[in-house]
Amino acid sequence: MAEAQITTGGPERVQAATELLSEAFRADPTVTYLLSSLNPEQRAAYRPAFFRAILTAAAANNATFEETSGCKSCGVMFPPGSAVDRLGPSLYPTFISRMLWEMAPLTKACKAKALREDEKYYYVWFLGTRDDERGQGLCSALVKHYQAKAAREQVAIYLEAATEYCWRLYERLGFVTVDEIVLGKGKAAADGTVCVGGPGVRLWGMIWRPESLK
Repeated sequence: MAEAQITTGGPERVQAATELLSEAFRADPTVTYLLSSLNPEQRAAYRPAFFRAILTAAAANNATFEETSGCKSCGVMFPPGSAVDRLGPSLYPTFISRMLWEMAPLTKACKAKALREDEKYYYVWFLGTRDDERGQGLCSALVKHYQAKAAREQVAIYLEAATEYCWRLYERLGFVTVDEIVLGKGKAAADGTVCVGGPGVRLWGMIWRPESLK
């Protein structure tokens, strides 16, 4: 298999990233939970607009958009000093904002546990691959690309794994689990749908550092 060709862009890639990620995350538990006040048909219809809004805001806040070989896979990453929690709630309808505010303090606490005082870090926000291109190592290639960049700059990488599959993949790539985050405990099923008394949606906060910083 040929080596993945990875390129980096900015706001001009929002539309392509929206199309790829809104499909790649159609069954993602966290996204499902954020949109759980909508029925399945409404969620499917709204999901592209949701991604377009948050990715547009991310691009305005210095996020970079990495693509592999004709946008078969896509990553969104914030550089040190820029972060998703600075995007503000005004981007979202009220029903999503409430859930984002539930998520924000949990992820913030996990980051605080993961990072050393005043430590610089990259934040990998999204990674997704087209259905017909999965199983070719494209996501791993993107992660390794990010690790090489962070290693050159001698900074850490933080991310949250949203599925157990991704969690295990990132572990194999050298990430260390910091803590488990649970969203919607008592309100949501593991897949993010509404479920009274449900276990909630699990995420895993993870950190990676170059060898010299371990």
